[in-house]
Amino acid sequence: PPCLSHHCFCGCASAVVSAAGCALACEQVPVEEWPEIIVHDLVPRVEKYLLGRPPSRRPAVDEVSRESQRFLQPWRSYMHDPRTRMTLRQIADPERDKRYESLGAGWDGISAVFIAFEALRLAQGSWERLVHFGGAHGGDSDSTLAIAGAWFGAAYGLGRTPPSQWRAVEKLQEMCQMAEALEQIRSDLQRAVAAPPASGGKAAPAAEVGGVAYRKPDASYMPSAEPPRVAPYRGQ
Repeated sequence: PPCLSHHCFCGCASAVVSAAGCALACEQVPVEEWPEIIVHDLVPRVEKYLLGRPPSRRPAVDEVSRESQRFLQPWRSYMHDPRTRMTLRQIADPERDKRYESLGAGWDGISAVFIAFEALRLAQGSWERLVHFGGAHGGDSDSTLAIAGAWFGAAYGLGRTPPSQWRAVEKLQEMCQMAEALEQIRSDLQRAVAAPPASGGKAAPAAEVGGVAYRKPDASYMPSAEPPRVAPYRGQ
């Protein structure tokens, strides 16, 4: 999590979830599995980090607990009550916006990341559908679509995004080169953590890349099957 002088739990949690969503998308973890990871892994890590800060920067325990429960509420509802999940039938503007308003319309970190999640889930690989659910609504649509768009790009790359949306982006070539370099680092790390045990039956030591030790991640975070290709959404 970012090191801030004055911590806001929901701000930290939304930043972590936004960044982690890109990592999960790159690893092709199915989006339907994200809530479980967010509830049981990411947010507890944020709590531990904030409560482990020096006393002068540490928020009150009851504040962290209260804000954590508030942040997790929509994710838990999604996990435990399927009736709260949006469906493609709610793509009509009035129904969609009513649902978003009940969440917070993207004006805070809690609703922004959750609306982005719903948009990515319902997009099913379609850029047009992502824009409709993540950006064409009456709330803080630039925030929700910025998050959803980052996740979409991490999951599918530029291949499913209309060239008119990115061809004229400033410093496009430099960003593509940086992305290729980061992908190479990711590939090197995956090979390093998948190294077979050392001779003699002992586990191989953690690989070091850039001076940092990496161990094989939990199986639930490893890449899944390639996401299915879908026809472009036409609004029908």
